[in-house]
Amino acid sequence: MPRRAHVVSLSSALAFQAVATVMLFVWLYGWQTIDLVEWRSLTAAPFSVTLEPSQQFLYGSPFAHLLGAYYQRQGIGVVESFVIVHAAGLILLAYAAARVLISRCGVDQLAAGVLVIAASPLLLTILSWIGKTDDFLLAFYLLLLVARSPLTRAILCALMVLCHRELAVTMLIAHALVRAEGVALAGGAAAGLAISFLYTNVLLDAAPATRLDYLLEHARVVLSGAVRHPLVHFAAALGPFWIFVLRPSALTIRRTAVLGMAAVVAAMTLDFTRIFVLASAPLVIQLTEEIVAEIRDHGGIVLLGSRLPVSVLGILAFAQLHLAGDRLSWIRGFSWTITQ
Repeated sequence: MPRRAHVVSLSSALAFQAVATVMLFVWLYGWQTIDLVEWRSLTAAPFSVTLEPSQQFLYGSPFAHLLGAYYQRQGIGVVESFVIVHAAGLILLAYAAARVLISRCGVDQLAAGVLVIAASPLLLTILSWIGKTDDFLLAFYLLLLVARSPLTRAILCALMVLCHRELAVTMLIAHALVRAEGVALAGGAAAGLAISFLYTNVLLDAAPATRLDYLLEHARVVLSGAVRHPLVHFAAALGPFWIFVLRPSALTIRRTAVLGMAAVVAAMTLDFTRIFVLASAPLVIQLTEEIVAEIRDHGGIVLLGSRLPVSVLGILAFAQLHLAGDRLSWIRGFSWTITQ
């Protein structure tokens, strides 16, 4: 077989594996919605504080529910608006991920990039919390990576903050650490914080409780939970993707700082899955670019001292039981429990 035909054949096989992996991944792990009850209140009266104090921090991330309120004013139902908004978020995220992979790695490496992302906890995290604004948050960040206009980048930073105030700031700090840029993004983040403050403290009929209020009220419980099983929390944070994160060639002082910051933020919320993954997303995405470049240059990836074909990433994608719990479509009644 001529070399060109052989390369095309391998690319086609890898593309098929990438598509099959994602489809099987979604079927196997399924998806899970959250905050639909809160969505009803947030979208029905977007300028009134109607949630219980323990949930009022959601007002600090108004992007999605203001969008949902707009659709409901057009006569669309509550559930339908929820589906439309978050389906749009997922579609935008898929588009943004493809843009980044093609721009940074080349169109011929798109399939390899998809396999790396599937092997990371990003895909499972997004599918596990549909109802949060994580889809928009991550999509805006990915678009930020390929945007060139300073104004566009500032707008994307502001939109990130409106999706999730605290996580957006954490992600932008992580971005500044791993990409060595941040001053240019500070203006957009500041604009987003100002708009968020205007919404919560001026436009709403009362100032809602914040995430900081929740943390201070539950500090003892959060702290005891964070230190009870540190090794379990560490392993569950990135799962099998730790293999790439902890490679000596990949672990720098700046990246260690990102992981430390993500651990602190996760400990504050007692969430070492979703929060840790999103807080460290800029590092995961940069590692994805490096892994794809390694695949392009050397035809495989180094794992545990051996160079393996890229197809092995498909196996790692299905090794995330630590996050899936009892949601595996082929295991019912199974759950991970940690005795106190």
